[in-house]
Amino acid sequence: MAAATRVAAGAAVLAVRLAMAAAGFRPVTTLLPKGLPRSVVAVVRRGPVATPTRVERALFTAVLAGRGTRPPAPVAAVRGLLRSAADAEGVRLCTAVTPEERARLHITIPPRVGAIPEEGIVALLGTDHDAPVGGLQAGQALQRVLWTATALGLAGTVLAGPVELAGARNSIRQRGAFGVVPQVLVHVGAPGRLTGPEDPPDRDRSHCRLPRRSGDPR
Repeated sequence: MAAATRVAAGAAVLAVRLAMAAAGFRPVTTLLPKGLPRSVVAVVRRGPVATPTRVERALFTAVLAGRGTRPPAPVAAVRGLLRSAADAEGVRLCTAVTPEERARLHITIPPRVGAIPEEGIVALLGTDHDAPVGGLQAGQALQRVLWTATALGLAGTVLAGPVELAGARNSIRQRGAFGVVPQVLVHVGAPGRLTGPEDPPDRDRSHCRLPRRSGDPR
């Protein structure tokens, strides 16, 4: 299965998980289940009855409405929330907002990707390995990041996927820029304005952090 297909399948898996959670059941997910045809990339089973979490309710509401229920959030707050969304799926999210961060990111991206937007947040979703399960995890993280942006009143756009980023895999490792296998490059912004001089600076300098390795059910 192609890398881009695995990412798309992962996004669909999260949609099933969120629908099940919103219905009041805890989803139990198995990626690349053994003993089934290779075309089956995931199995989502209905787990015990459980009240949806606040995050699940917010995401489900945003999905149904097609937009958030609040004014666009400032960049300083959004960066951490987007990283937390990726963390929940065991994927790293490296964000770039300042010109220096964008330049650092740009040297690791193949020319075919094109220009990186000068406003908003540019974020690279990456995994610790290039195994097939990594694409499925990246797809779930991508969908959660995009839905989180929607819930925050922002808009998320995919700038490049695994095919466009294929040439960046070795370069990132050689340069040590982020230390991840790149999966998807996204942009998060809002119509008109996302950042501005009155926004407080982001004091968190670990723009690419390791995801939490908790055993919490997804």
